[in-house]
Amino acid sequence: MTSLFRVIETLSNYRTPTTLPPIFHLPQARIEALVCDQPCNVTAAYLPKHGIYLSENLDPARDPVDRAALLHELVHYLQHGHPKFAGLSQCERDRAEEQEAYDLQNAYLAMLHVDKRVEFFDGDFDCAKEEPASAR
Repeated sequence: MTSLFRVIETLSNYRTPTTLPPIFHLPQARIEALVCDQPCNVTAAYLPKHGIYLSENLDPARDPVDRAALLHELVHYLQHGHPKFAGLSQCERDRAEEQEAYDLQNAYLAMLHVDKRVEFFDGDFDCAKEEPASAR
């Protein structure tokens, strides 16, 4: 895991933390139940105050694409509590954090000369519907 943090340091301004997050391997359905209201096909997630959850079918030790998924969740761990996106609304912050995690995940895959890339779906965030912070 520390080697992935070093990669993140190389690709961003984040630094390796002194405390590393716990990582749990769970059945796919259990992760979906933790993260989604319905089946959602999520294979990895970072939940603040809990840790990183990886589907049992991921093998980050052997598969570079699965390792990149773990890197993505480690980015979320580093983003949590970081002031980088503090001036944004909650929706805009969530979108910016997700975009950054995908960008770093794809940069890592490129470093490994892996052709596969992951795609960020901006349609998951409809920030226009969010109430402005000043109106709350």
